[in-house]
Amino acid sequence: MPRSNDEARTDAYIAMKSVENLLEGEGVEGRYRFYVPSYQRGYRWRKEEVEALLNDLLQYKEECNEDYCLQPVVVKARTDGAFEVVDGQQRLTTLYIINKIVNKVISGQRNLPSYSIEYATRPGSAEFLEHIQDIAHVDVESMDNPDFYYMALAARTVECWMENNVQLLQRMVFWGRAATHAKVIWYEVQFADDAAHGSIELFRKINIGKIPLTNAELVKGLLISRTPAGKEEERRNIASEWDRMENQLQDDDLWYFLTDRKSRQQYLTRIDLILDIWYAQQPQPSAQRRDDAYAVFNYLYRNMPSDEDAGGNAAERWLQAMWKGCKGIFANLDFWFKDHETYHLLGYLISRRKERREVNELLSLYAKLSACDKSDMKETLREEIGRTLGIREGIPAEDALNRVADLIYDDGIKVRNVLLLFNLLTIVEGRSSIMRFPFKLYEEEHWDLEHIHATAGGPPTDDEIRELDEHMRTMTDVLPAGDTTGGFVGDGGMQHMNDRRKSFMKGVLGLLKESDAESDICDQVENFIDEDDFSEGNTKQFWDQHSEQIGKNMLEQDSIANLTLLNSSVNRGYGNVSFLTKREWISNADRSTLFIPPATKNVFMKYYTKDPDDFTCWGETDRQGYLHGGSGIIEVLRRYLEPLSDDAMNADRNGNEEG
Repeated sequence: MPRSNDEARTDAYIAMKSVENLLEGEGVEGRYRFYVPSYQRGYRWRKEEVEALLNDLLQYKEECNEDYCLQPVVVKARTDGAFEVVDGQQRLTTLYIINKIVNKVISGQRNLPSYSIEYATRPGSAEFLEHIQDIAHVDVESMDNPDFYYMALAARTVECWMENNVQLLQRMVFWGRAATHAKVIWYEVQFADDAAHGSIELFRKINIGKIPLTNAELVKGLLISRTPAGKEEERRNIASEWDRMENQLQDDDLWYFLTDRKSRQQYLTRIDLILDIWYAQQPQPSAQRRDDAYAVFNYLYRNMPSDEDAGGNAAERWLQAMWKGCKGIFANLDFWFKDHETYHLLGYLISRRKERREVNELLSLYAKLSACDKSDMKETLREEIGRTLGIREGIPAEDALNRVADLIYDDGIKVRNVLLLFNLLTIVEGRSSIMRFPFKLYEEEHWDLEHIHATAGGPPTDDEIRELDEHMRTMTDVLPAGDTTGGFVGDGGMQHMNDRRKSFMKGVLGLLKESDAESDICDQVENFIDEDDFSEGNTKQFWDQHSEQIGKNMLEQDSIANLTLLNSSVNRGYGNVSFLTKREWISNADRSTLFIPPATKNVFMKYYTKDPDDFTCWGETDRQGYLHGGSGIIEVLRRYLEPLSDDAMNADRNGNEEG
């Protein structure tokens, strides 16, 4: 059976090479010779890209001992001793030009060493580069050859930048320090079969982003390349274990449980998360991953012991220990994903919204959680979740719960997190339930803080009702067009419109009565309902006359007791409709494929209200049950945040040991 294109690349030699290494050459071959094949485009770096590289190198003008990692250079050894450049031509050409311009300072004394670059389909480019330092001030706009134009433009950019940033006699010092500390990841690939085809395919994949040389790709190459060639079984095992782990991480349910929106954006390869967790446990990591895309690879390469130690296989054993640690990390994450309670509680800590930019919560929590047994983990999760609610040493849980009860709509992120936690704890408390909160849907979709009963917008217009019903039919596909059952309308019946406005006004009356409103406004609304004329014009006229007085006497609309969490695609269709209409919406949406959070569904079913008898509004009794009832927000949080009793912890430990 022939190999697939992905299988064509069978091995790689990976090393860190400084720019100085590349310029001076090494080994019996002397200086490096690079060959740019025909499938590559020409040199195309612009002024901005050249200056960005120079600005990064400028830090080495003064004392600086940290290395600066350039992007990888992917090469393949040729039979004539040169290296075919699969990826990295632009960087190699720019470094060559910088070296040539700096060389002008010492012209007549000695020439700086350099590598050579040959271009398969661009005759004359190598010779043009050889004398690039002499043509930096030529009118580049007159050049017809695009390669010559961009090379000359780069040379002019380097000269201008040098004049503005580095004194003439300091340029050798600047370049010497920069060349010492600037390093490329040297990725030398080998192919077992059609070499030309393999190079072209690898180039294509790198440049379309299908398999970019990520941190993970480099670490995998290092693990396999440092396993001796005679141990083919071990090499295959590493590759198989690696692929199996990456494939499991492709399960979006697992991936969205482990990552938040910001951290997902940085991972081109999902196994990078496992490598990052391992890296975070190491003593004094040299850089944060957000600052250095190759931080894990660089750490491994810099700290890898010499094979001269311990019988010649120290590096191999050190990398094997690292890989064993990564497999242990993945096993823990997989267990937490499958454990019902841990899944929901750790999922909350990872998915909750942050008020400021923070690293992935999992990276900071892993060390603490991985050291726990099952019961200790529950206690640790309680403490961490309590911290997100403001419970810290010296601050009683009761004070934090009182602050939760006082939250309002403008507290945005805090309210959203409390409602998310309330939904998750609702699932956890229902131990017989097999439901698992879909973090993927929660992360992929936009979620709103929905006013359970809102009156600020006034009664709905005919157009708003038509749009509402059409939107609901589009979202849920529960009813066919023209079906008026379940609160839907096809071509817009007048009675349906009037019924919607009547329901809205009944809800307003209920809220006014529950808030001990002035009798005058209650009588006005009640008389309007009794007249039974809910045409759009008549209802609008009444609302315009009395809305200010109604608003002054209405129950608080922005309290957390009147807020719930709802998918914005559902919420968008609501507009200013009654509680009863929203209830119909939720009932139909729940029968479709849309996800309605369990606590939100409970709200509109009045699950938190004892003996509900009025579904036209969400009144004071409903709010009190939702906030302070036995299954309400405050009591559910209180039950969870109370420390586990010794008996409960022992029971958990025994259950864990038996498991």
